[in-house]
This record gives sequence, structure tokens and C-alpha cells, in this order.
Amino acid sequence: MSYSNPDLLHRIRQGDSQAIAQWLTQQLQPWGITARAQVQTEALQIILEANPVPDPEWAVAWLKQHFFPLEMSGIQTLKLLARPQGTALPSWSRDLSWPPPTLSLPQKTSQLRELAEQGNAAAMMLLINRALEHKNITATVKYQEPDLEILLSATTACDRNIVTTLIQRELQHWQGLNWQSLTLKTEAESELDWQETLTPSSLGQPASVAQTATIAEPTNAHSQPGQGAATATVVKYELGMPIREIDPPGWQALAGGIFLALLLIASPQVTFLLSPLMTLVHELGHAFAAWGFGYPAIPAFDFMYGGGITLHGDRWPGLVFLVYIGLGYLLFSYRYNRITCRVLWVVIALYSLCAFSELHQLIFVGMGHGFELIFAGIFLYRGISGFGCRYGIERPLYAMISFFIVIYNLRFSWGLMFDSVARAIYEEGKGGLLDHDFVRLGRDYFHVDLSIVVGGFLLLTLLTPILIFILYRYWQLILYLFARLFLVKID
Repeated sequence: MSYSNPDLLHRIRQGDSQAIAQWLTQQLQPWGITARAQVQTEALQIILEANPVPDPEWAVAWLKQHFFPLEMSGIQTLKLLARPQGTALPSWSRDLSWPPPTLSLPQKTSQLRELAEQGNAAAMMLLINRALEHKNITATVKYQEPDLEILLSATTACDRNIVTTLIQRELQHWQGLNWQSLTLKTEAESELDWQETLTPSSLGQPASVAQTATIAEPTNAHSQPGQGAATATVVKYELGMPIREIDPPGWQALAGGIFLALLLIASPQVTFLLSPLMTLVHELGHAFAAWGFGYPAIPAFDFMYGGGITLHGDRWPGLVFLVYIGLGYLLFSYRYNRITCRVLWVVIALYSLCAFSELHQLIFVGMGHGFELIFAGIFLYRGISGFGCRYGIERPLYAMISFFIVIYNLRFSWGLMFDSVARAIYEEGKGGLLDHDFVRLGRDYFHVDLSIVVGGFLLLTLLTPILIFILYRYWQLILYLFARLFLVKID
């Protein structure tokens, strides 16, 4: 069920009859039903036209499940009629109570959560539907103390981990609700897709660590032949959030990657052969930063002095204007999502601060080595998770390249800090004309000794694998934050 068009939803909530008819016709198209709507003096009339005429009980149930959660205002009565296409006389009609229970509730989230804590199932249903709106999933809530049941409906299979995380984060606000078990059931195309049972301990409280929940998947039409009646997996929770632990292939990829990286580093010849990769990544970092702030730049290899070089021309104001157009488009697209709008305004403020001060030059100089760490982090994540890997051998290779970059930079930083010869050569620059990045950062921007800048980079290099492990472990939280910011168009 699609609720993803914010403009259409806004018109529906204002009582626009054309928008109501358009939305109903789109959603009922699979059944060959065309809808007409008319709003007069706080009365809504909906006419369904189809051959054959839809069953009245089915039509009423469908409206209650999918149309009522749209939270229309200004409507006092609702009359539903159905007739064959091409005729004027209705085959049946129904007068429905309006507003339905969910629409008579307060709209502020804090007030709804207070009602949910008191056991108000309508408030619970409205909150859960808001949490899942961007996933095109509708929820029906049943609460009979101390048992809570949520039935989810979707046209396609629901991602269990994401849906469970979104619901759990909402349930954590219902601290006063007395419940002992929560049953989640999902239907995809009217067939049971999966089922999960949770307890309060499985949600986790701030003081709890690594609670577990059992997930049961019943046999259904989506099951593969030969599967048993049910399978059980264990999902671990930490601080109320599902966590991922590195699987055995992930540990094997890490061990193999570290071992291979050490072999490569131990051979000066192999290290020299891989240096073009380091140079390419480094110069791409400079180029991306330059283009982002309006400076056309092209990375290139330096065949005279070795390494690479990225030269940029004068700033093109049009490129900066394009960045603002993109940010403005995002603001317009998410204008009904207050959190995303605030984040975007912060991004705009920070970008403006950097773009119109010397900070953008600092970023341009620093992003060479910075992009090396970003590149290493991406490859390490792919090695741990297997994301995007088609063959098993890819995971240790990704880990190998990642650890090669990390170890290479650790050795490079250590040499600049404690080897006077290496430091003297580095401070000479390229041909005595171009200073290296760390020299420029320390002298022109931070006004500190070279060893302090290099020491900071060494620390960032050590932190890169740690940050990737944290990102992998709390990936569900990252997905939730991403979904909340960029998949929710309306608060």
C-alpha cells in the first residue's frame, strides 16, 4: 500500500475529492475498481465502480484498513456506494462511522504515546503506522492485557530486521504499558510471510546488555521444499537495538586479509607495484573535494617526481550554484519531514561556512590522505560483511587491500614522526617547488609542527578499523536513521 506521495496525501487530508478519488483508484486498480469521491458540507461520499460489483464486506474492511489511516480532517459522515460500471443506480450502500477511532485521537506524538501506555489500541495503531509509513506497510493492532499483537500488511515481502527495528524503537516509548508478549505477523499478498514473538526483555533497557529474542518462521507458500514446520534463529540485542556479530567467513576474511597485507608490506617490490593504487585513491580524494567546492580538477600521475598531482583551476560559481540547487531540491522534497529539514539546514550552513572561507582549501588539501582511509574503510566493510561480493574469494581480497592501506599509512606516519631522514626528504617537497599535504596543513592552516599533524593522521588510521567494526555491529541503527531521514516524506 503506497502512502509515499506527500503532495497527494496533503490534499487528501485537506478533503480534496479529486485527490481522494485518484488515490483510491490507484490502490484499487488490481481489482479493476474505479473510485469517485465527493465532499459536501463535511460529508464524504465514495462510489466504487466495477464489473462485477465488489463485495460490501470486503470493501468496508479494505477502507478501514487502508483509507482510514490517512487521517483526514473536516469530515463528519462517510457514505460508501458501489455500482456496475456504466450505470447510475448503486447495487448497495453503507453508512460508516466517521471519524474512525484513530482520527479522533490527538495528533501529537507525545500525547499518542501517553494513550498507548494506557492501553489505547487505536493510538498504538496510529503510532505503528506512522513508524512504518515509508515502508508502505499498514498495521492492525490488537491489545488484550498482557498480550499485544501487530498484524502487518504489505504488497511485497517485508524485511524482517528493518521492520522489527522500527517497531521496537516505537515500543520503547511505551514504558507504562503492561505487556508480556508481542506477536508480529506479516502478510504479503494475503499469505503469512513470517512471524516473530518478542518479550519486554528482548527489547532491552539502557542497563541491559545482549538480550535475545526467538524468531519463528512458519511454513507457508514462500517456504522452500524440504523445510520443516518452523525454524528458529537467535537475534541478539544490545542497548535495545539488534546487533550483528561477525560470522565465521567474516573472521576468516579478516585473518586472511591481515596475513596477505603483511606479506605485501614485507616486500618492497610488491609495495612499489601497489603504490599506483594508493596514488590514484589519494588524488581522487583531492579531485572530489575540489569539484564539491566549485573548482574543476583532474587527478594525474606525476611521472617526473613520482606519486601524483591534482591541479585545479579557478572556481566556477555555477558549480557551487548546482550544489545549492541540489540541497534546495532535497529541502523541497522533505519539506514535511521536520527532522530531515533541520539536518539539511545544518548541512547547508556548514557547506556555506566552508565554501566561503579558507576551510574549503583545508578540506581540499586534507582529503587526499582522508580519502585513503575512507577507501580502506569501505573495502574493510565489504570484507567483513560480504556486501556486494559474488564469490567467497572476494572477501579476503577486499580485507587485504584495506589492511594494506592501513598498515602502509601507519608505517608512513611512523617514519615521518621518528625517522629524521624520511622527514627531511618529505619536507623538501616535489622538486623543491611543491610542498606535500601534511607540510601545508601544519604550516598554512593548523600552524603546528609537522609531527602533530602526522600524529593526528596516525590516530585516525588506527581508528578506521574500529569505526568500521562499530558500523557493522550497529548496522540496523544506521538503517533506521537513514530510513527516518530519507525514506519518510511526512512526519
